[in-house]
Amino acid sequence: MKMSKLTFLLLSVLSTAAFAGSYVDSGTEGNPQNNKESETHFYIDLGANAYYFDQPSMGLPVSTGFGDPFNGTPFPSTSGADYDSDNWAFMPSITLGYQFLTDNPDLQKIFGQQNAIELRASYFHTTGSQDDNHDGLYYANGWYIDGSSTGFTDASASEGASNVDFDNTYEGIGLYYTGNKVISNTLINSPYVGIDVSYLKQDSDYTQTLYYVDNNSQPIYDTPLDGVGSDDLSSYYMGLAFGDKATWLFAKNYGVYAKLGAGLYWMHTSLSATQTPVTNQPDLVNEALLDTYTVDTTDDQVTFKVQAEAGINYYFRNNQDQMSPRVTLLAGLDYWNDVAYADNPTEANQQVTIAYGNSLNPYAGVQLHIPL
Repeated sequence: MKMSKLTFLLLSVLSTAAFAGSYVDSGTEGNPQNNKESETHFYIDLGANAYYFDQPSMGLPVSTGFGDPFNGTPFPSTSGADYDSDNWAFMPSITLGYQFLTDNPDLQKIFGQQNAIELRASYFHTTGSQDDNHDGLYYANGWYIDGSSTGFTDASASEGASNVDFDNTYEGIGLYYTGNKVISNTLINSPYVGIDVSYLKQDSDYTQTLYYVDNNSQPIYDTPLDGVGSDDLSSYYMGLAFGDKATWLFAKNYGVYAKLGAGLYWMHTSLSATQTPVTNQPDLVNEALLDTYTVDTTDDQVTFKVQAEAGINYYFRNNQDQMSPRVTLLAGLDYWNDVAYADNPTEANQQVTIAYGNSLNPYAGVQLHIPL
């Protein structure tokens, strides 16, 4: 996402909050029939979403194409196939809230007289697997992940197959201050701001089958050589999130809403990578192929997320009763500007590093609001 688009979205959110802040609740706070309840209360929101996690693609530590440096043909640095684990996940969420009335005029201008403190938590877990099988001679040049100066062999290899298994876990928690500002009998504005912390763990394990060949493309070994590796990433997002939701009430029991949100985060990522080029032939002359190589590295940067959501509410009593339970059907888009992946080497003297790609994640689900 370009910065101009992000700026437009953030200005839209802030403009909505400023528009809401120009109104005052004109005495409706004491009237429980006008979207208000004069006493404080707790509430619980229980949610379940289908969430599509768009994981950035990664490649294995190989380059593709024929190379024979001794005869003047250098190894190419063209990366091989891309692997990812894009799929739908079940994402439960829970919000614990405490709603109260405030007499602070500054808070009323932005949040209205009816405010709340919310503790929000969410979670998802996905798994996936991707295979890449090759028929015929498919040249692939293996590289050590620690940046060793030479490849696996002095000539190209023929790759038979590779497989990557993914295991991703997300955990998020945030503490928010929210409003519920009555603009009219049918329009409510709900800005929010809070501290948001999330954790994303991405584990990938791969296997490769390589047929090492000589200058005449003839196998060097009688059997193919199987190798394994792993790239395990842990990312923490810690920052300030804010947004605004406008709800329009209609009929007696219904309301529709639109929400925009954004967050600015400090992101800390750690990568732990391992590689064993050959695991099935312990008697190789080239003992370097039998060793296990490890790389551990970290990286920090500033990033952002944005969100757009819309939904429809059904109020079990009526939409003018703040103590009415309600059920919500919702759909939205969640954009992460930076999600880490392992950038494996495709030539000599390269080491596996942490790289980033963006992630656009659609979701849809249901939420139940229970006043206590």
